[in-house]
Amino acid sequence: MPRSGPRRYSAAVALCIALSALVVTACGDDDDEKSSKPTTLAITTTELGKKKFKTEAPASIEGGLVEIRFRNAGKALHNAEVLRLDGGHKVEEAFKLFDSRKPVIPDWLHFEGGVSATAPGKTSTAKLRLPPGDYAVIDTESSGGDGPPPALFGAKATFKVTGDNGGKLEETASKLAVKDKGHHEFEFVPSNLKVGENEVTFDNRSKQLHHLVAFPIVGKATLADVKKALAEEGKPSGPPPVDFEKGTGVSPIDGKKKLTTRISLSKGRNVLLCFLTDRDGKGKSHVEEGMVKEVTVQ
Repeated sequence: MPRSGPRRYSAAVALCIALSALVVTACGDDDDEKSSKPTTLAITTTELGKKKFKTEAPASIEGGLVEIRFRNAGKALHNAEVLRLDGGHKVEEAFKLFDSRKPVIPDWLHFEGGVSATAPGKTSTAKLRLPPGDYAVIDTESSGGDGPPPALFGAKATFKVTGDNGGKLEETASKLAVKDKGHHEFEFVPSNLKVGENEVTFDNRSKQLHHLVAFPIVGKATLADVKKALAEEGKPSGPPPVDFEKGTGVSPIDGKKKLTTRISLSKGRNVLLCFLTDRDGKGKSHVEEGMVKEVTVQ
């Protein structure tokens, strides 16, 4: 939803590529077996014409452990961000955030996670815990990384979450945590990342909203080169220091929440980024505040 950061970066990853295939094996008695199985949240987005889309989701699901299964039935990239709406607010009220580089996110709007930048004809999944409440799913994947998102043209759906199936989100061996360092300062804490597809737990231990955007660093480019390119915002003075075509990431998720997902990482040096700002809209983007981390993947 928040779209802070260079548009080209948004095009490459569109607020992250989330793919999850966490397998939880049931065991024990019938109650244990029931509680280990997630509720399926099936979401499909279809293109109906120029600037005309349709997103479908069930009217209601059981809460607790939920597996999002998002199918892109269109011909362009699409994503699915899950929002929880308190106090009878409508998802359309949140659309004004699209037009702000430093959006002020109201207390009634919660970012629960989702899947991002799913290729045409593909299905992406993610697992997370959803509490009871009123929800919406929206598509923020703008064509070319610029212009209004598909959510403004029909790529949205609402649903309710009731009850709790008791399922627990099992953490994976590979992890990407976010933690607070101080006022407006945050950092990524990666562990056990490997080359290729990673089944990863994205654990936002911070008090703020965060997402993950990751790119392989090109050639001998330095982290200073990456930071310089980020500061240029659409006016590059040279070749890009990262490979945009191999970008990956995780959807925005509120503080003190986590999800499991699949990301694909290139061998060698990669850079981890967060382009979002604090919920109050104050301060610089998290990238500008130093949330730029180089990690070597072997």
